[in-house]
Amino acid sequence: MKQPVAIVTGGAQGIGAAIVQRLAQDGFAVGILDINQDAAQQLADQLARQDYRAIAEATDAAKQTSVVKAVNSVVRELGDLDVFINNVGLGIAAPVDAITQKNSTRFIASMWPVSSGAHRPHINTSNA
Repeated sequence: MKQPVAIVTGGAQGIGAAIVQRLAQDGFAVGILDINQDAAQQLADQLARQDYRAIAEATDAAKQTSVVKAVNSVVRELGDLDVFINNVGLGIAAPVDAITQKNSTRFIASMWPVSSGAHRPHINTSNA
């Protein structure tokens, strides 16, 4: 039987890391997508020491090419996806009158991974 595969964006720290750890404990191979490559790799290494399958992919969720590249890499390494969790969070720490089009556009773009459907061609539908 094929091991189920999950991707978690923003998966290197905080709630994302907790989600990754739980998915691994529940038997998933996990792709950890995060802009913080070092933290993502540390978590993947920690999971590997516990005999779980996980890979880290440096990903800027606000950039389409970065997400597509990371999703494709995870699929090549772990197989088709069963779960895709868009946990990435990008906030704007500024007074409302200091928010610019540039930083608000980046905030909105951080929701791109799911809305774009980059993961759809790789979703395993055999268990649906």
